[in-house]
Amino acid sequence: MNAIITEEVEALLGQADFTGTLDWDGFAVMWGRMVRRIVLGDSARDDERVTEDLRRLRKRGNLSYLMPQNRRLRERFLGRLQEYVDRAEPGSLAAMVAQTPAPEDAQPVQQMPQWLFAFDAEAWATFRALSLAVAHPGAADEARAEMSQAPDLPYLRATVLESLRLWPTTPLVLRDTTAETRWRNGTLPAGTALVIFAPFCHRDDATLPEAHRFSPDLWMRDRDDSDWPLVPFSGGPGMCPGRNVVLLTSSLVLGELLNRRDLTAGKPLDTGHLPGTLSPFSSTFTVRRR
Repeated sequence: MNAIITEEVEALLGQADFTGTLDWDGFAVMWGRMVRRIVLGDSARDDERVTEDLRRLRKRGNLSYLMPQNRRLRERFLGRLQEYVDRAEPGSLAAMVAQTPAPEDAQPVQQMPQWLFAFDAEAWATFRALSLAVAHPGAADEARAEMSQAPDLPYLRATVLESLRLWPTTPLVLRDTTAETRWRNGTLPAGTALVIFAPFCHRDDATLPEAHRFSPDLWMRDRDDSDWPLVPFSGGPGMCPGRNVVLLTSSLVLGELLNRRDLTAGKPLDTGHLPGTLSPFSSTFTVRRR
């Protein structure tokens, strides 16, 4: 994965050197190639059809039962994924699927669409983390110094976690209570469905002094149950199982970008009070060789 990330970021920066600008469109193309190589194998690098098929299926799925199923498209998409599993290119997640024992009635390939689309949110978080690192004095230098100490990248991981704290890609966490729970204005029985609104916890300036500031130190110390809840990857038994894969890929992409070039944001952030929302799609950076 490290080698794939290094190669794809280098290709992205070659394009950015030519235009003088790094924007979302270029970053997204690089990200798609990287993800396909990691999940499906090197031969999938330019298989944009498989990504487009998934995008079309997700778009239809957003309308739930209001949109008729496109069985032909779904079968083509899943069939293409199965081809990569059968190919089992060394180092890919598809190879791990092929090599992992499973019951006869299991369909492991149907887990792979989730891996592919979950990387989308990671792309947003990484590009936002780049905005944070570029905006805050000393952050880029800290990241560059850390890259020489790979694979341990605590500061870069903390920067990505701060991106997810400040602008959660999964703002709603769903849970059921396991015991009767008493609140200030009443008691709820066990089995009550709850919606936990992560931005409320992450940006509660009455409890968290760093609520609206970039504070990677929050993640560079041991946290326990007494800490105010920060749940960028959910928590407890339902914590995202892809947490470490996300932090590995995001941290390395972020580190490679900062280590190889000097970047200046097209629209600087207000670092004293970071905005409640930040669109990665409109972020741009001026690129200069170091």
